[in-house]
Amino acid sequence: MELCSDKHGELCYEGRNCPACEVIEELQAEIDGLQEELKSLEKVIE
Repeated sequence: MELCSDKHGELCYEGRNCPACEVIEELQAEIDGLQEELKSLEKVIE
């Protein structure tokens, strides 16, 4: 069992990667994509 050292609390997991960190990375990538799409759409309506 491992404890993640990131600041999202103590989370025990087995394996190489913390599951919470993986979800955070996936969500951040989705957010980044949506922000880029929003910028693109804002340029269209200007």
